Amino acid sequence: MLNHWISLSLGGLLLAGCRPPAPIQVTGADTGRHIDLRMNQEMELRLQANPTTGYRWQVIHAAPAVLDVLAEERYTPATSAPSVVGGGGTMTWRFRAARAGQDSLELVYRRPWEPESASAQTFKCEVAVRP
Repeated sequence: MLNHWISLSLGGLLLAGCRPPAPIQVTGADTGRHIDLRMNQEMELRLQANPTTGYRWQVIHAAPAVLDVLAEERYTPATSAPSVVGGGGTMTWRFRAARAGQDSLELVYRRPWEPESASAQTFKCEVAVRP
């Protein structure tokens, strides 16, 4: 009986070690930061936006050397006033650390018809993935 319990405990520990690390959330406050991820760890990027103004976040470089995009951008209106016309909200992207190495993630907040130099905001961070 004791051997059976020990086998189950060791099996549980091995399985627990196989789970990917907990996802992390990254926001606009993390711009300029170096973000460390482990293989298969998910990262959610959340940036404030107000598409009714014509501005939108555009992915310039999605760190393809290390990240896979899990979901296209998703807009969520602010919970404080979800039905207010012209109210802001949050844009969200989901990524998975797929390859070891380092690359940059860069987005700009601008009106698509204006020149690139007219960016209202930028978000950039370095992403490192370790096995």
